[in-house]
Amino acid sequence: MVYRNYEVDPYYGDSTYCANATQIGFDEQTTSVMTVEKGEEQWYAQCRFTSSPGYTVKNLVVVTNVKPVTWLQGFKQPQINFTMTAAYIECDNCRVFHQSYVEGGCTLWKPESKINEEQPCCEFVYDMLCGTSPKYHISKNC
Repeated sequence: MVYRNYEVDPYYGDSTYCANATQIGFDEQTTSVMTVEKGEEQWYAQCRFTSSPGYTVKNLVVVTNVKPVTWLQGFKQPQINFTMTAAYIECDNCRVFHQSYVEGGCTLWKPESKINEEQPCCEFVYDMLCGTSPKYHISKNC
């Protein structure tokens, strides 16, 4: 995650955490397994790709945990279950998502190899869809 427009995220940590996700497996055509790192902690996510009503493209990512998440106290599995809506995807450069669990929440993700590269289209789309302020730079903590 490069940045987001909200400070505290229950699944990726506050703005002082480095947050990243790495694909470690792929089941079927619509499901991916990821390792998600939140600072020093990590959890395993199953990401199922599906379509919003009226869409033919798979623009939703339904995220659930694969194993119990020890740092979430007092919850029963599945402890994590949320949806990210893909607002913009430039496959090799970036992804802009709306987070279902934060009102108006938006995130910009880039591949690790592009994190320090400017991507004018990605930045423009993020600013148009998510606003220019506040902008919490999560990748600076990696």
